[in-house]
Amino acid sequence: MRTLLVVILALLPLVQAQDSRLLKSSEPRYDNYNEDLATDFDTASASVTMTVLANGKPLALDRSSVPLPMAVVMALKEYEFRPQSAITHGRPETEAGTYQVTLNVPIRQSKVPRTPQSAIRVGPGIAKGLLIKRVPPEYSEYARHNRIQGTITLQAVITQQGEVDVFSLRTDNGPFVLIEAAYGAVKQWQYRPYLLKGEPVEVLTGIEVIFNLN
Repeated sequence: MRTLLVVILALLPLVQAQDSRLLKSSEPRYDNYNEDLATDFDTASASVTMTVLANGKPLALDRSSVPLPMAVVMALKEYEFRPQSAITHGRPETEAGTYQVTLNVPIRQSKVPRTPQSAIRVGPGIAKGLLIKRVPPEYSEYARHNRIQGTITLQAVITQQGEVDVFSLRTDNGPFVLIEAAYGAVKQWQYRPYLLKGEPVEVLTGIEVIFNLN
């Protein structure tokens, strides 16, 4: 029993050190991204793993136990962690190394979900075939300088009118700067309505946005 107690006490500083790396959190602005979550909601939590740069700035959302509303994703982007090393001026921030952190993040879930229970799930390939207006995302100079690339997948509802339901947009991984750019573009996209037995229906799908330096 005494041996077990010694082991537990030895591990405690490690847990505390991991938690103490978070210097500043940010409150999600649901009124900016998810009006349906701004008033009538239930409180829940998500386990989130992020990659953090050596200077303490969040780089990417690696995974989440549930797809996150954009308000939460953009709040995570503003978190600050304890720096591990300095970054040489003018050099890509990613060259100085990264580390991972895992946090439990409070999130809101609408009591009356906007995502309709009758929404038809379709694959990204099918949704891509219905796309009639694609606004290209802005590939920021910061992302190019730091050689950040990849594919962002946003979970979204496409309405009977072929519009992207902005409030439905969710994601669970990707570099924060690319997620923000993908969100800004996708909310302007337009689709042909998906027809089921000749009638337009709402669909739940994944929308892929590719960022490639080449």
